[in-house]
Amino acid sequence: MFQNISTSFQSVRAVVAAAVVSMIGIAGGCYSEGGPGWSEDQYVYVSRPHQPWNVTLKDTRTDREFWTVQVPVGKQLVVHFVRGAGTKDTYTPDLMEWAIMSDGDEWERLGNTMPVPPANARRLDPAIRPVPELPDRMVTATTPSGGESTPNSSKP
Repeated sequence: MFQNISTSFQSVRAVVAAAVVSMIGIAGGCYSEGGPGWSEDQYVYVSRPHQPWNVTLKDTRTDREFWTVQVPVGKQLVVHFVRGAGTKDTYTPDLMEWAIMSDGDEWERLGNTMPVPPANARRLDPAIRPVPELPDRMVTATTPSGGESTPNSSKP
């Protein structure tokens, strides 16, 4: 009788372990705003008309900008750091994976990579650009044909 209970417990434990591993694998590529819900060294910045982002990676050892990107309105930037996957030196031992994708995309491949300073020597500095800022598709739709948009201009 105890042998059957032990065997059943081992089977349940194996199923639970497989489910946990599957969930971690599935959630690993999830790029929802606010992050995955655990310490994954992953960041998502969604640009909106009243919250357009510029994101800069700084090397805190030199206080110099290492990388910067302007996230277009209606898009999101996903940044993920991989420890020890950069260069062999101590200057850029980690790897940053990043991509700009449509707002709300949660499963796109992060196709850009670059070696970056280690976690204790880097900082992401997000900054909001002047607002409001319209998406490109709206700017072209609201600009009159034939040139510049000049509201309140009077014609002679």
